[in-house]
Amino acid sequence: MAGGLRTLLALAVAVAVFALPAVASAATFDPLNVFSDETLRAANSLSRADIQAFLDSQGGVLKTYSCAEGGPNGLHSTVVKPASQIIFEACQYWNVNPKIVLSTLEKEQSLISQPYHLATATHTYGTAYHLTNAMGAGVYAGSPDRHPGFGDQVWTGTQKLGQTTGPYAWYPGKPKQVYSYPDKHDIIIVPANQITWNLYTYTPYYPQSNVWNICLRFFGDPQAAPRMRPMYRFYNKTTGAYFFTMSEGERFRVIARKQTYIKYQGVVFTVDSSSTANVVPLYRLYNKPGQRYFYTASATEMAAALRLRSGGRPTYRVDCLAGYVSLTTGRPVYRLYCRSANSYIWTTSETEKAALIRSGKWKYNGVGYRLGEYTPPSG
Repeated sequence: MAGGLRTLLALAVAVAVFALPAVASAATFDPLNVFSDETLRAANSLSRADIQAFLDSQGGVLKTYSCAEGGPNGLHSTVVKPASQIIFEACQYWNVNPKIVLSTLEKEQSLISQPYHLATATHTYGTAYHLTNAMGAGVYAGSPDRHPGFGDQVWTGTQKLGQTTGPYAWYPGKPKQVYSYPDKHDIIIVPANQITWNLYTYTPYYPQSNVWNICLRFFGDPQAAPRMRPMYRFYNKTTGAYFFTMSEGERFRVIARKQTYIKYQGVVFTVDSSSTANVVPLYRLYNKPGQRYFYTASATEMAAALRLRSGGRPTYRVDCLAGYVSLTTGRPVYRLYCRSANSYIWTTSETEKAALIRSGKWKYNGVGYRLGEYTPPSG
């Protein structure tokens, strides 16, 4: 029996798929370059379903909130829409990343994390106030540019975050006067790009670390290129299996279930969605009897797995298309197999691979696939 088919037959018993994270540099905050302009314009970073799944995974009121407010340039919809749809439509219209808008909603009124807002001696407004002033756009007393109501706030705030005219006009080297919290007086800064200028125009307080930290907590490194799509990992402490997804919505939905035996372990590697080398589908197969997932970029291997039977029924079914990878170009993703545990490990780390082989427990199965990277045209 060929070694590859022998391995696949072993999958009929149980498959645990692992991916060990590659070493990544920590996110670094730069008050003059808070986000990149590429990040600002990543309007498709979250779908409407992704936004709803994200809100469901949090504790705030927006997961169930709907209204008939808002629209471009002060227009109002008469259709009651969920908050997720209002956010999505505003971001699509103004070409703004919904991750920045969601982070702003949390920065301004804690609408993502707080299920309700208790009145205090100094803050007596309650939840209605926070929804009415959701994005903090024109909410200060005496403001000539008032936009009360959740829908109006989202549409107007999103427009301002992406605006390039009027007070939001920027050019390299343009100075701006802002109020510095550490120094408690006005200072002159030179924002490095459009979105950083917009943030200081929107809220003229230095250093804008609050929105950056919120975005980091919710969505990962704010400076990561949007074309680099993360592969997320979850660990099932009951079965010992690992689960991977490149879907933001799926990640949020798994987190929202709050199953104590499921542990979220973050990003294991990223795939360059702009690379023309990443065109080979990476399929996720599910073994229901063993409650395991199997990942393969090989059409031959997938077909062999789908032919396996357990109790007269197919052992595997195709669960989803996990993403696109390369078989010829880029960083290799290694596969190793542990016979005693009947488990597989996937890793991009040469050091990790060598350590596993030296342990004597793991057998190297070769390169499962590669992670192609974008190469800019020469000249």
